[in-house]
Formats: sequence, C-alpha cells, structure tokens
Amino acid sequence: MFSKVYVGGTALVYAGIGAACMLWPGELLGSVGVVPADSSGVIELRAMYGGLELGMAAFLVWTLVTGQIRAGVMASWLSIGGLGVVRAGAWLAAGMPSSLHPWLLLAEVTVLILGPIALWK
Repeated sequence: MFSKVYVGGTALVYAGIGAACMLWPGELLGSVGVVPADSSGVIELRAMYGGLELGMAAFLVWTLVTGQIRAGVMASWLSIGGLGVVRAGAWLAAGMPSSLHPWLLLAEVTVLILGPIALWK
C-alpha cells in the first residue's frame, strides 16, 4: 500500500507542476529564476516543464493501473531523487538563493529517502 501511495503522490506532484507550467510558465518558473525571453522561450518552458511533467505523471498512473508498481517507484525515486541530488550539489557550488529552491530540495530529498522504503514494501 505504501508503494502505491508513494507512486500516486509523485504522480500528483508531476501532474500539478506540469499543468501549472502549461498554464503559467513564466509566472511559476519565474519564482525560481527561469524566465522566458520571448514566445519561443514560453513554448520551450511549456514543453519541457509542462509536457515532460505531464508525461511522467501519465507514466506513473499507467504503472498504478497495470500493477507495475515497482517500475513506478523506481521512476519516481530516480527522477525526483536525481533532481534533489543535483540541486543539493548546485547549492553547495553556487549557494542557495532565497526562493522556492529550499522547499523543492526538501521535497526531493524526502522522495529520495522514502524511495527505498517504497521498494521494500
């Protein structure tokens, strides 16, 4: 059950971020310093931060529907955990700005820590 909640929770996070980036790419991503320079940038932000996130959410839902929970756990753990590891390294290298980054890092590290528990369950 824990594994399903883990995958479902990360699917919701991916879906929420993806939908928000599709609708308000400049506003949402501007809070972490990513701002499009022109309409080409808006398209790229919507594709990479909206489309990719929504695609990942759809994949995670597929793992739940088809019973491929272990694949969903691994995808969640490695993708969000990877974000956290790189964000932490970047923080050490460049310093953490006073923005949304600390909260993102907290969420990513939480997913990274809970991943092995979800695999074990």
